Amino acid sequence: MTHYEKGDYDRAIADHSQAIRLDPAYADAYHNRGLAYRAKGDLNRAIADFSEALRLNPRDADAVSNRGFAYSRLGDGQSAIADFTESIRLDPTSAKTYRRRGMEYAGLGRLDMCICDLSEAIRLSPSSGQLYYLRSVAYEGTGDLAKANEDREKALNLDPSLAKYKPKE
Repeated sequence: MTHYEKGDYDRAIADHSQAIRLDPAYADAYHNRGLAYRAKGDLNRAIADFSEALRLNPRDADAVSNRGFAYSRLGDGQSAIADFTESIRLDPTSAKTYRRRGMEYAGLGRLDMCICDLSEAIRLSPSSGQLYYLRSVAYEGTGDLAKANEDREKALNLDPSLAKYKPKE
């Protein structure tokens, strides 16, 4: 993981592959190698590794969420939502997974579902200005400018750096 954190994904993949050769039942090695493949943009290999990690450890909510994120980047919104939903079932306390599923819903034009998921993410992580900002954009998309402005104001109070993003005129 040190190589991964430094952005040396090829070495991270090599080290995790060696760990898998030594212990083919090491679920975390598949998961972590999947992260490195995803970072390199090799999404199909990432999905294969996340799937193998889940075969070995079916209760790994992070592996399900990460596989969903890879599906999302491939443009497979339905598979992404299915994985995010399963991840939430396994760990209903992950604001990140609610955010990911909410953004997937937004990409599919389901702003009502996006707002619901972002609202839950905010409940779980109320100090995240980014979450309020994302929900403000969703509210804006529904035409509810009062709620959009309220959320944007809250976002800016929590994270003034979000001021660089301008609302639609």
